[in-house]
Amino acid sequence: MRRMIERLLLVGVLGSFVWATLGGRASRAHAPAAIRQQTAEKGLSVDRIYSEPSLNGHPTPGIAWAPGGKHLSYFKELAAVSGKEDKRELWLMDASSGENRLLVSAEKLETVLPAESENATQATGLGRHAPAQYQWAPDGSGLLFQGPNSLAWFDLKTQTARPLISGKEAIADPKISPNSRYVSFVRDHNVWLVRIADGKERAFTREGTEEVRKGELDWVYPEELDITTAYWWAPDSSAIAYLEMDERKVTQYPLVDFASYTGESEPERYPVAGGNNPIVRVFVGSVDRGEPRSGATAAGRAGYAGAGRPWPSCRRWQRTWPRRWGWWRSFRRCGSCTE
Repeated sequence: MRRMIERLLLVGVLGSFVWATLGGRASRAHAPAAIRQQTAEKGLSVDRIYSEPSLNGHPTPGIAWAPGGKHLSYFKELAAVSGKEDKRELWLMDASSGENRLLVSAEKLETVLPAESENATQATGLGRHAPAQYQWAPDGSGLLFQGPNSLAWFDLKTQTARPLISGKEAIADPKISPNSRYVSFVRDHNVWLVRIADGKERAFTREGTEEVRKGELDWVYPEELDITTAYWWAPDSSAIAYLEMDERKVTQYPLVDFASYTGESEPERYPVAGGNNPIVRVFVGSVDRGEPRSGATAAGRAGYAGAGRPWPSCRRWQRTWPRRWGWWRSFRRCGSCTE
């Protein structure tokens, strides 16, 4: 696995070098017309290559398909006024006609999330900022906006926003349930649920720690295996399947924060070659009742769990998760679940 990753990285580096050497013509062909005209008049010099506006243009941020697949939403950057920071609006485009209309104004976006209480190192000032991440509700009724430690719901019909979660703890991996009634997220090594209607939150998993994580990935899974989540909603919103990662046997290494003035470090678990991997188990729990039940041991100390979505072996859950979502064949013979 590591050799394959190293080869892929080598191919990527070589590809980038070839593109940088031979791809200049292609870049100019796709550049905006004004930039091409300016380059043609003054010639392509070293100063022009490193000056603004960029020859590559500016990619559109926040592109997402609206439910139904007929519209596309995206952020539109607004130029700064009177020395203030740039603002952004959320727009909606009809995929067939190309017509655009304003979905959420810049003023409303800036009030969706609370101002951050702390700044990152070398930050220049406090204040509200438009959120950079959002999700569509599956039924198209609203938008979920995410901040570092807060979540907010924006009702598209009333054009009003209200906070769902706000605190000091970091929030990760938020998801909207398929029936658009709940928002799930990971906080303090556990999966949590908050009801959209009234903002009432509760813990879905309990007793998660840095050593035994529930619904939360460690460093190596997203970094080297491209697995981005550790829990999944059932299509009918009745249950959630999640991974429990036992990291107690995995070696810890100190990582230095080079942005820190004092050179602070934090421990990070990393399974070196020949060392112990986390022991991964799969659980399935009902959203409304009962403790989650164990499905199978997906990976032991010598291997990794595969990528994909879970397929618990209980007949009840086989009806909930389609067979095309299957992964981990050990589920098929698991007898620890009960009806």
